[in-house]
Amino acid sequence: MGVAQHAAAVALWSHRGRLDGSALTENTVGAVEAALRGGADGIEIDVWPTTDGAFVLHHDPDVDGVTIQRAPSTSLRRLPTLEDVLEVVGSSMLDIELKLLPETGVRAAVEASVRLVELVRERDALISSFDERAVRACLASGARAGLIVEEAPAESTLRDLEELGLRWLLVGVDLLREGWRPPAVASWDVGVWTVNDEEAFSRALSVHPTAIITDVPIAARGWLGAVGHPSGTSSPRRSP
Repeated sequence: MGVAQHAAAVALWSHRGRLDGSALTENTVGAVEAALRGGADGIEIDVWPTTDGAFVLHHDPDVDGVTIQRAPSTSLRRLPTLEDVLEVVGSSMLDIELKLLPETGVRAAVEASVRLVELVRERDALISSFDERAVRACLASGARAGLIVEEAPAESTLRDLEELGLRWLLVGVDLLREGWRPPAVASWDVGVWTVNDEEAFSRALSVHPTAIITDVPIAARGWLGAVGHPSGTSSPRRSP
């Protein structure tokens, strides 16, 4: 494959609990359990805050015509809660993407972030978000938090977040295709998403990631083995 190798192990995280060939619905307890049984080192899930203080799993902002963030969890009973997933992941790494509507105010973003931090504080979890306000609030609360990027972030933003304790950057593989590279900060962990073929896998390895997020963790383990990388690491090699 012509991939530059690095010495540390690369963890393979299942994107939304997906597993090669599985027909299970993403972001569900069953999918998470199947991905872990299938050999994923960790799980990435999407959560939305609800009006009654819960967090439910879903990728899109709406379900059955209801905007999740504007509804109580009692009206969203077909969606699993974060607590449901925490019961089955055990000690496996969990990357929790906190989703917020674009119009979410600063106060609401901070309050949701702090609630999430308190819920998972004792777990091996990473809280990640596209929302910089959420990332800042999580870092200020002492959590392990990561910024998700699909466009090149401003250097000033990364510097500011680094000063707050940012140690994780989760990069879309399409951004790597455009030639962007994460800053060479020795203390940072990099995750690359969503890596579903050998070309994307090669690009991901070129930035020496700690984790690769994929819909096909079984295939990804084969690609990893083909280039001589160790795997099976569920936690980052550095902590914030």
